[in-house]
Amino acid sequence: MFICSFKLNKNRLLSGIAGLCIALTLLFLILPGDGEETNAVGAAGAKDQQQMVDFLAEIGYTVVPQAVLIENVTIPETFDDKYTEYNELQKQAGMDLTGYAGIGVTKYTFRVLDYKDAETEVVANLLVSDSKIIGGDISSTALGGFCEPLKKRESETPEEKPEQQEQEASNE
Repeated sequence: MFICSFKLNKNRLLSGIAGLCIALTLLFLILPGDGEETNAVGAAGAKDQQQMVDFLAEIGYTVVPQAVLIENVTIPETFDDKYTEYNELQKQAGMDLTGYAGIGVTKYTFRVLDYKDAETEVVANLLVSDSKIIGGDISSTALGGFCEPLKKRESETPEEKPEQQEQEASNE
């Protein structure tokens, strides 16, 4: 039979607690974005394209269920003016890409089918890291087109058709 005993003194106990605290702090610093994402966008799972399509539907967009483009991109380590502006757009949606600086992510582009007043094609871009949506936008493919934050659409009231307006006017 083997018996092991040790004497615990105050210094060893304090050293052990301090070491544990340092290890936990380093763990949280190494895992970018974890624990910071509290909105629905950041918490959205993206293990497959169907989950991405479902997420876009939840925030009010109907898209073609198959991505039209999938590409690997790297979030720059240092943001230039253009990327700083893009990150401000992300912050409007409750996301922040600074924790992903220098990290490779996957960008999925879906064609939006129900964007109001769209004269050109509109797409939804999703930035995905570790099966989580970490950023994205809704944008026009036209030269000089718009780029909007990836956040829940406000409900739209359907416009009446001219035939309905004429019929209502004649009924009065």
